Amino acid sequence: WQYQIKPATVQCIVGDALTKITKLGRKELGLVGASRTDAGVHAWGQVAHFTTPFFFDQLESLHAGLNGVLPPDIRVREVAAVKTDFHARYSALKKTYHYKIYNDAIMDPFQNLYAYHFAHKLNIDVMRQAAKYFIGQHDFSAFITMSRGGLPTDPRREIFRFDVVKM
Repeated sequence: WQYQIKPATVQCIVGDALTKITKLGRKELGLVGASRTDAGVHAWGQVAHFTTPFFFDQLESLHAGLNGVLPPDIRVREVAAVKTDFHARYSALKKTYHYKIYNDAIMDPFQNLYAYHFAHKLNIDVMRQAAKYFIGQHDFSAFITMSRGGLPTDPRREIFRFDVVKM
């Protein structure tokens, strides 16, 4: 999730769809996502917001219209009106991440886009023990971003759960 034309990103493609439907420019809409994602990452439930100088009477038609112009591998799952002070990034209270490792000698082709392939045996018990060290509050200063006011944000974040599940 980052505006970039080449290669086209999800933000760019969703932004183009919004400009087509609203007839507003990209800068007027100010499309913002809750957080950036890296190439190859799938964001199920990524929250985004944009603004318009007008009110949509039928959010259902906006929702259908967006999915009608988006490519089949990108979908808007929900559209909702929010208060003017809502910000997709700064209003987020929690985020959930799922990392999948396909642990077998041969990669399942149906999982190829959704899991990392690691052919060597993993020790799940040791991974579960290591996961416990991630639980709690940590300083993420190395990943700090600036707040809307230009002041540094609090670099402390809390990890509530870290499950290692063998499927």
